[in-house]
Amino acid sequence: SPFAFIITIARPQTCIEKKAVCEKLMAGLQDALDYIHANPEGAYAVRRRKLPEMDPELMRQAMNTMLLAIPRSTETKPEALETAQNFGITGGMMESSERIADWRPIIDNSFTRR
Repeated sequence: SPFAFIITIARPQTCIEKKAVCEKLMAGLQDALDYIHANPEGAYAVRRRKLPEMDPELMRQAMNTMLLAIPRSTETKPEALETAQNFGITGGMMESSERIADWRPIIDNSFTRR
């Protein structure tokens, strides 16, 4: 099932007042997702430069696992947030009383490229 672990949060007024900033941010995130999926070896090389002390084989295994989880789009789906929320509750990171029943009113995918 979908799992949202990469999300972008902004105050609603921010993207009204600074629309170009939100457009550029989401376009840049989409470019990064496209690059990671189109060029996993290049993404691996970037990680190697950032974490040169990490065991190369362990990093390769981690990257292969991460590629399965990294989304292909910046679009936020209610089901993915629900799965992440359930994970947080089950893992004790949040109380069930904090559960958001319906994510749709707070999701804005208007800056997502399709």
